[in-house]
Amino acid sequence: MKDILLQHSLWIGIVFAGVLAVALVSKTIMRSELSTSPPSHYRKTARATVNRVHGYDDLTDHQQAFLRECAADFLQRGYDLNAQVDRLEVTTSNGPRACLTITEDATIEMLAYVKPDGWQRIDPVSAPDTESTLKVKQKRLNEHF
Repeated sequence: MKDILLQHSLWIGIVFAGVLAVALVSKTIMRSELSTSPPSHYRKTARATVNRVHGYDDLTDHQQAFLRECAADFLQRGYDLNAQVDRLEVTTSNGPRACLTITEDATIEMLAYVKPDGWQRIDPVSAPDTESTLKVKQKRLNEHF
């Protein structure tokens, strides 16, 4: 009788160990596939990296901080700083206010902003002389923030 119990307990132990091993492997695989949220330090990394708004030096400090905050929040949602992000629409309680691009070096570039009659696209102008059309449009942007 004891021999039969020993034989069965050995098989029960082997089956139990196999089921436990399969469960642990499955749990590890499922956890790695479902874990798409950025690491806990990602927000700090994004905020530290997005530290300037390219070509918009005439924006006030709080406007630049607002754009950096929007970009950092956007990046925190899982976008990699080394990947080109095509477009980010900055919205406020009044609706969309600006359309941004975040480049590979984490520089924010403004593509367009909202005017009362609709979107105003910003086209970069390479004018080395006096105040360019882009700078005029940038100053108008201050009115909308």
